[in-house]
Amino acid sequence: MVEGLADRLGTLSRERTQVLPALHLLHDLAHHLPSDGLEEVAAWLHIPKSELYAIATSYTEFRLAPPAPETLRVCRGLSCVIAGSGALADALRAAGREVEECECLFACAVAPVATDQGRLVGRARTEALT
Repeated sequence: MVEGLADRLGTLSRERTQVLPALHLLHDLAHHLPSDGLEEVAAWLHIPKSELYAIATSYTEFRLAPPAPETLRVCRGLSCVIAGSGALADALRAAGREVEECECLFACAVAPVATDQGRLVGRARTEALT
C-alpha cells in the first residue's frame, strides 16, 4: 500500500473517467507507479489490473520503477529541442551527470525543461543542474 493513496483516491469519483487523474495521484505520491499502488487504483475504479497497466504504460510521463535520485530527465519535445535540450543533455553528460531523455514534460512555455529529483526546472541551463 502506498501511504496516503486511499485518502487521495477518495477525492475522485469511482468512475472509469478518473483513470488518468488516479494514476497521476499515485505517481505524485510515489514518484513512480508501484504494483501495489496500481492494484489499489484498479480496485478503487473497479477495472481490471491488466487494463490499468495497459493505460499506465501508454504514457511516457509515468514510471513503473523508482527513478535513480541522481538521474536528470531532459525533455525532448519539439519546443525543448528548438530551445536547445539536445545540447543541454550532451553538456550534462559531459559534466558527469546521468541523463535520461524523455518525451514531453508539458512545460513548453519554459523550454528547455528538465527534472531534478522530481523538481521541474524551466529554462534549464547546465550550470543550474550540475
